[in-house]
Amino acid sequence: MVSGEYALYQLTNYHSCALAQQQDPRKVLVCKLIEPIPVRLTVPQAIAYNAPRPYSALLFLEFLASREAQKIMDDIEPLKSSIYAPGSELESITKGKKVALETIDSFPRTEKRIDMVVEAFGLPKAEKK
Repeated sequence: MVSGEYALYQLTNYHSCALAQQQDPRKVLVCKLIEPIPVRLTVPQAIAYNAPRPYSALLFLEFLASREAQKIMDDIEPLKSSIYAPGSELESITKGKKVALETIDSFPRTEKRIDMVVEAFGLPKAEKK
């Protein structure tokens, strides 16, 4: 994107675009969010049913939801915190805006929704031979 090969690019993770924007020496790259802002949970956490210490794992999951852990995420991996964590960078970006949450249940419909966007914008489609 920074090299100017693309004037418009879609379906890029926001944190990837923001990182490229920070590294852009000419400061010409702009990242835009359209509403509803597409959101998906990218790092799902779980506890295995046969975990030897499930309560320790539960305490760790509780910590991950804390402001302290979200701040650590923002510091180490910018823009990868939770939109649901008060005070996180992503919460401030999405606060008061409409979001479209991608869930495990809605994921299989993603390709159809992309086709609908292409059609709505009147973008050309590749033809199958």
